[in-house]
Amino acid sequence: MVPFGYKTNNLILNARQETLLEKPLFKDSMHCIVPAGSFYEWDLGKNKVEFYCDHILYFAGILVDNHLVIVTTNANAYVKPVHSRMPVILEKEDIDPWLKDISRTQEILSKPGIALQRKQLQEPLF
Repeated sequence: MVPFGYKTNNLILNARQETLLEKPLFKDSMHCIVPAGSFYEWDLGKNKVEFYCDHILYFAGILVDNHLVIVTTNANAYVKPVHSRMPVILEKEDIDPWLKDISRTQEILSKPGIALQRKQLQEPLF
């Protein structure tokens, strides 16, 4: 038996918001919140870049068979110069509806995202 989330031996960590409601794998998932201080992406030059703001970030997540999957979306204007995708970051007013009102899922996922700051953390890997 192949454990949940394995697809050609890679654990599923992210779910695209664009197809979240269509995929049978996520049909019976439970919404959750993933608090974070920041997140990282690597640019085309293999530089590690940190994204953050002046308060805690709340990522939209789902639990499928007790496995955490972070919901991702197209990068907003702050992340796009570095990477094409980013976590869905919930605004404070969307946390309660995300957790309790499944009918608002699409509305919440379509928001453009919050303003972020960034800093490069390391030199290229090669």
